[in-house]
Amino acid sequence: MSKSNKYYSKGFKYLVFSEDESLFKYAVFLHKNKNGAHFDVRLASAADPSVVYSWSAKKNPLDKEYPVPMRRVKDHPEQSLSPDTNYTNKNGDTSNYKTLAEGDAELVEIDKTAGLLFETDNRNFRIIPQRGKRYLFHEID
Repeated sequence: MSKSNKYYSKGFKYLVFSEDESLFKYAVFLHKNKNGAHFDVRLASAADPSVVYSWSAKKNPLDKEYPVPMRRVKDHPEQSLSPDTNYTNKNGDTSNYKTLAEGDAELVEIDKTAGLLFETDNRNFRIIPQRGKRYLFHEID
């Protein structure tokens, strides 16, 4: 079993970015469902918006001056970048979303250890890979 298959099973697209692919849309949500409240970070390439890379964090990644641990979750469809305030899944479970931030982001740096650096109109942030599905979200002044 390859390393990518070990960590990214069905429902995950392995994160691969290139210098050519620099424009993205991002969103950060407060998400309440049957498992409690958590924060979702979502990122989609403008070139291929059909796959939305998704992470989940227990703490608000936008409020911290230090990196916030996130866990990669299954990729979402394009409409998940701007979900309704209430969403009912195929099992009939209802989730509530509150949008905390959204907009366009430009990928300005790809570094194997420092991660991905994104610039937006009002904030800059890094998504830093750790091991497996673990990442850090770090907002930079």
